[in-house]
Amino acid sequence: MKILWIPHTSWYGSRSRDQYFIEEMKKNYEIHVLTWTQLDGQNISDFLNPKLHINGFQSWDKKDDGVYLHHYSRIQNTSFTPNLLKINEKRFQKKIREIVKNYSIDLIICGPSYYLNGFPPFDVKVPIIFDYLDYIDDKPVRDIYLKNSDTVLCVSHSLLNYSSKYNEKSHYLPNPINITELSKGNGDRVKEEHNLYGSTIITLIGLSIANTYYFIDTFPIVKRKIKNAKYLIVGRNHHYQKMKKKAKKFEDIIFTGWVNNVEDYFVATDIGVYPVDKTIYDDSRCPIKILEYTALKKPVVSTNILEVIHWNFPNVFISKPNCNDFSRGIIKASKSHCEFPNINSFRIETLTNKLTKILREV
Repeated sequence: MKILWIPHTSWYGSRSRDQYFIEEMKKNYEIHVLTWTQLDGQNISDFLNPKLHINGFQSWDKKDDGVYLHHYSRIQNTSFTPNLLKINEKRFQKKIREIVKNYSIDLIICGPSYYLNGFPPFDVKVPIIFDYLDYIDDKPVRDIYLKNSDTVLCVSHSLLNYSSKYNEKSHYLPNPINITELSKGNGDRVKEEHNLYGSTIITLIGLSIANTYYFIDTFPIVKRKIKNAKYLIVGRNHHYQKMKKKAKKFEDIIFTGWVNNVEDYFVATDIGVYPVDKTIYDDSRCPIKILEYTALKKPVVSTNILEVIHWNFPNVFISKPNCNDFSRGIIKASKSHCEFPNINSFRIETLTNKLTKILREV
């Protein structure tokens, strides 16, 4: 089977759901990935960087680490130049048709990258599988994907319920976790680097966080009950600088920025947190961080989003998205000796087998 995979973001961004599956599936199948160059930042200075545009105009094909990569020539479509989307869509569709023809592709898996590239060519002569991995606010865009795809992969039960109304071939396929790789983490390395021995280490890994940053506000409340508590904020995104500014008066909130050995931070964790909002978008999430914490038998405090409620994990303390309730969740988690669920159904090996079966049926 020859698969063309179109991720929801550039292949060279942060590790994503697409890459977990591709890493596993390339062992048995010929995988082609369509990628592109896109803005890393959100400032006008990022857009004005000439290197970005030079790299973006390149069109190339190469094989790298067992995967065929195909880069299409693209104008940088940002909020500054919204009318260029249709031009990008034509280039995007042309490149897809070329790859399908030149490499005898059997099927396409496509993430929701409309806002960057436009739609894939639904009239291409191979099946298109839509990877419905995030809530799409724009209903016409959302429904075009669902109605025109041959099959839909839904990351959460909320998305599955919606998709099933438009496409009877909708399947639940949550985010996968690689327990083998996670278990290789060395927590002592993190404790030594950040002087955390003797501390209760509460980690936010990946910076999925509510725009109000109520999680930062929980710190003085938690500190009164858990004297040795330290917050470890791991990763970097558009929230990073605002979070640092809000937390600057608390010396026991540590910001790491980008890290290469994220599994070490999972292992070093005493309590994991997932402090997001309670919106339609959040209710449609499949929070992989909660699965990863759970795989390593860590208690987790999470906002009361639908997918987490559906899982009903005994180690997850569900809280409302506000400072006081989330603080109580962290304090309760620190005192509890919780049980842990069997999460083999979320293992990358299990979900890859499920995906392979779906693709064969298509």
